[in-house]
Parts: sequence; structure tokens; C-alpha cells
Amino acid sequence: MLAKRWLISTFLISLVVFLVCTLPAALLVGSLPPVHLAGQPLQFSAAQGSVWNGKASLAWKQLSGTLSWQLDWREGYPGVAFRTLGAVPSSGWAAASAEALLVRELDVSLSAPMLRQFQPDLQLGGTILAKSVSFTFRDKHITDASGSLAYTGGDAKWRRDDAVVVPPLRGVIKQQPLGPEVVIEDDASTMMATAKIDNNIGALTVYRAWAVRLGLSQGGSADDVVFETSLPLWPE
Repeated sequence: MLAKRWLISTFLISLVVFLVCTLPAALLVGSLPPVHLAGQPLQFSAAQGSVWNGKASLAWKQLSGTLSWQLDWREGYPGVAFRTLGAVPSSGWAAASAEALLVRELDVSLSAPMLRQFQPDLQLGGTILAKSVSFTFRDKHITDASGSLAYTGGDAKWRRDDAVVVPPLRGVIKQQPLGPEVVIEDDASTMMATAKIDNNIGALTVYRAWAVRLGLSQGGSADDVVFETSLPLWPE
């Protein structure tokens, strides 16, 4: 009798483990809550594989690609190592709990000409890179932000003006009391722009030094503000 119960228990445990390990990726993708970035939905579809090792198609605005992931435990959290291919290649690690979303070692490569989809007046060559970006999203705030940004340099043109050559740019992400901030500088450490997130508001400030590089300004101080914009990145 004991042997029979042991066999039944072993079978049931094995069955549960098998079912859990082979849960389809479509189940995970279908249960995800709506995700909006800059007011536009991030959409997932065509999921394949399992919850623990799978892939799916994703789209945001005019951008599309594929997302693959694999279960990976870090910092005491059951997270996923992920990679995207397509319009915006990226890789990193992420985990979510009831209290927070963790992102670690995020690398992103963005072709600068794609920015014209969001700012038609700007034509920019080169590549924008995010390297080793890490942060925690908790209570609708970003904390523990770190990493770096870089621009490889390239030709730039504003509206119908003549094209100019923009040098390589760089920036280090630093955590501030209300959110992350990055100061964009050239190789001579001249400040070109600052970008920050205060609570849920993303803000960009551009200085005259950048306008001079584009041939749009002469005279004045390099740190004069020539452009500012902000927008909510997620519901407050």
C-alpha cells in the first residue's frame, strides 16, 4: 500500500512539474497587463515556446521586432534574461514582483535616423547606444538608476538647413532624488543637453552649444537654454 501511494505521489508531482515547465508562452503574453510608453501601447503577439524559454513579436508605434527570454534567477528574484531583435536591438535582465520592476545590465542600440518618426524636422545619422543601464521601478518612480549613453556621431540636418557633422557624444546616468538624470557632453566635456525623469515626467533641455554644432546659432553663451520639452511617460 505504501509503495502504491509513493508511486501515485511521484506520478502526480512529476505531472505537475511537467505541466509547469511546459506552460506555453502564449499564456504569459496573454496575461500581461497593458503597457504604455509615452502614451502608446507596447503590443505582444505570436508567442512561441514556454513561459520559461520563449519568444514573441512586439510592436510600439511604427517599430517592430521580436523578443526572446529565458528564466534567470538574480538578486533573489526569478527573472528573465531577454533579447530583442529588429528595429531596436537590446539585451538585459528583468524581474517583477508585486512591489517593483527590476531592470539590470540593459544594452540598447538605436539607429539615429529612426528619430525622424518622432521629430520630422530632424535628420540625424549614426547610432545611439545605451550601455549597462540598470534601474528599479517602484511605486511609479524610478530608483537606483545607473548606466551610460553614447552617440557615435554623424551628419545632422534640421529642416532644410545644410547638413553638419555632429561629433560623438556621451552621458552618464545618475540617480537624483526624483528620478534619473543624464548630462550629454561632447569629447571636450561641453554640455549639449540634459534629460531627466522627475516622478513620471520625462524632460529634455537643449543648450546653445548643441544649436551651434548644428549651425543654427551664433554668439551667446554655450549654456543658454534654446529648447525644452516634457511629457508624461506613464500614468501617475
